[in-house]
Amino acid sequence: MTDVPRLMFLTVVLWTVGMWLVLPGRGNGRRCMGAALLAVAFTLGAAHMPRTGTLATDAAVLVLVAATVAGAVGTVAARKLTGSAAWLVPAVVGHAGLVLFARAPAAAAAGSVVFAWALLAALLFVFLRREAKGNVLDAGACWEPALSAAAATVFASLVALSTTAALRSRGATDPGELALANRLLVVGALLSGIGLTGILARRNLLVSFFALGLFLLGAILSLVAFGTLHEDRGGEMLAVVAMAATVFHTALALVLALAAHRHTSSLDVATYQELGEPNG
Repeated sequence: MTDVPRLMFLTVVLWTVGMWLVLPGRGNGRRCMGAALLAVAFTLGAAHMPRTGTLATDAAVLVLVAATVAGAVGTVAARKLTGSAAWLVPAVVGHAGLVLFARAPAAAAAGSVVFAWALLAALLFVFLRREAKGNVLDAGACWEPALSAAAATVFASLVALSTTAALRSRGATDPGELALANRLLVVGALLSGIGLTGILARRNLLVSFFALGLFLLGAILSLVAFGTLHEDRGGEMLAVVAMAATVFHTALALVLALAAHRHTSSLDVATYQELGEPNG
């Protein structure tokens, strides 16, 4: 195994352990350790990404990537619903900035729909805070965090490897555009992996829907990257369609959350097992 594969393997291991430690259910010391491991893994990965152009461009892209990834991790790792909503904002803003760098203004404009989704969810939080009984705002419960983090990281790694391999097989093109597309594909896979972690691990209904939104944002970023590299607006149009799907999934999330809260005064999906039809 050469140095680069070893380094990538170390990055994947550090990221998996870091995601496991930052998920709720552990003390602040372990969560801080997990955040440090994630920061090291992010630094190792970013250091081996190809340059996109000038130093200023590279720095801007790195800041947007860092905001997107940090916001996504915070969204699925926050213990409170209000914290999850707050972390969603930098994730969406950073994602919109990366889409703009890919010269896909329609998709970036559609990203404002997702940002409005976060604000709409914040209004729901206000409603829940007024009506809260017990631990409605507490989003700390998790299913199997270690297994969820490992499965999601493996998924993200496979997606990143397959998409970047498809990118390299395209042939010669502008080095700057190729490097930018490579970064967008890796970040898209990482976003989808973080979203999958939240879907698998978090028991709070709204946090799970937030995680599903992050998963969609990762897919949208990959569509935009391929569309821009091939100079085809089809990827951008598909991204806009995906944004429209996000609107419907947002409406469904709000309806389900309100109905669940009325029936159980809780957003923990474990409590909904009693709401099914009786057997027989």
